[in-house]
Amino acid sequence: PELDKSFIAHALTLPGEAEMGIRMSEKGAIDPDAIHEAWLFMATSIAGHLKGELETIFEQNQTHGAYTVDPPSVGRRSLKNLAMAYLGRLGTPEIRTFLLDQYRAARNMTEKIAALAVLSHIDCPERSTAIELFYEEWKSDVLVLDKWFSIQAASQLTDTVDRVKMLLDHPAFSIRNPNKVRALIGAFCSANPWQFHQSSGKGYAFLGDRVLEIDRFNPQIASRMVAAFNHWRKYDPDRQALMKAQLERILNTPELSRNVYEIVSRAVK
Repeated sequence: PELDKSFIAHALTLPGEAEMGIRMSEKGAIDPDAIHEAWLFMATSIAGHLKGELETIFEQNQTHGAYTVDPPSVGRRSLKNLAMAYLGRLGTPEIRTFLLDQYRAARNMTEKIAALAVLSHIDCPERSTAIELFYEEWKSDVLVLDKWFSIQAASQLTDTVDRVKMLLDHPAFSIRNPNKVRALIGAFCSANPWQFHQSSGKGYAFLGDRVLEIDRFNPQIASRMVAAFNHWRKYDPDRQALMKAQLERILNTPELSRNVYEIVSRAVK
């Protein structure tokens, strides 16, 4: 209890799946499925064994006064939101109701986003409700909506790539807006390794389609997006073949920009 709460929150945070992939690549091929299974096992085990302690931490670090950004307040919010994230991994009806209540009760953006992010990984009505509430409240703020897109793109639900495709047609999204592209497509490819690297190759095909689409009017952004394929050789043979197929498909596209050509040809070479 005497330690800095931001430090405690940092120490109790599991390494991300992308970071684990980097460590795994030092000894062999990256296995996104194994990494996700191990990460989920750890998070769920911690939540199950320490449910009571996590609930206590959450309550003890509630902020009842005005929103402030001083270090102690930031630390309390970080620790409280981490406890909430662990509890969310249990996914029980009680927890889902608790998360939606926390979203509704949140008095600042940090807490709203934290509750929405936890719900984003649970396939439940509460998730849909929170997503709709957030959009209705912030639909006039284009910068805040970037976070809304990113949270949905980072969801660990197995149909995320299909949801991301649907969001391409959302009225608030524009494929010609670089910030929106980074918020939705970029977040899916970089912040959601398990879904981007799903063994079906749907994530790779999705990125290939978007790169070719964007390259027609913004080669700079397209070249940044296609860089998600740069480390294709670090994965298992099946995923390597799927990523290489997309790279070759892009490389063989007529009138490809020099920006994208340089990135892709270097990756294949």
